[in-house]
Amino acid sequence: CINYDTVNITVNPLPVVVATVDTFVCANSTLQLNASGALDDSWSPTQWLSNPQISNPISTPRENIDYVVIGTDINGCINTDTVKVSVFNISFEPRDTSVCFRDSVELNPIIQSGDPNLISYVWSPSNGVSNPNIRNPKVSPPIDQEYKLRVRDQNGCFDVDSIFVEVLPTPNANFEYKVTPRCQNAVVEILNTSTSTDDYQWFLNGRAY
Repeated sequence: CINYDTVNITVNPLPVVVATVDTFVCANSTLQLNASGALDDSWSPTQWLSNPQISNPISTPRENIDYVVIGTDINGCINTDTVKVSVFNISFEPRDTSVCFRDSVELNPIIQSGDPNLISYVWSPSNGVSNPNIRNPKVSPPIDQEYKLRVRDQNGCFDVDSIFVEVLPTPNANFEYKVTPRCQNAVVEILNTSTSTDDYQWFLNGRAY
């Protein structure tokens, strides 16, 4: 004996999720994201968002970020769209650096979302700075110094950050010695009194030991 039954399977189309187009913002600015085409929306990552569970959250991004909106329709079908947010800002990594006294070090700010050739730079204080109006000046401060950099691009966006430069003291190589009577197999006692250094190399008659 044979019998049969049938079942109809409906394949629902995915929702057409459309998010805000890729955009550019100035540092410390806000941006409203928007998504349409689905019943429920959620955003990822949630960083800098006012509410990641709504269609139109406010973002206050501090650096470049890609937001993905996940849209779910009435049938539970899911689709996504991505928004690339570029933020004009500067930073330093590492935050601090050091230089030997009377030596120089090059400062290298990290610029996000800007043409370095169309950005104005102002370093302050300008004392000890090779050129206070270029991106990568060399500095030779006489004492510990925090340098502040203010940048502005062709769109009028600006940002400010700073880096601390520690000045290391100049190494001072010195030693004292005591000599027993200058006879065969005499012993010379040497006391290293060098300061401001951790590495040493000794030379005897031009040979390193």
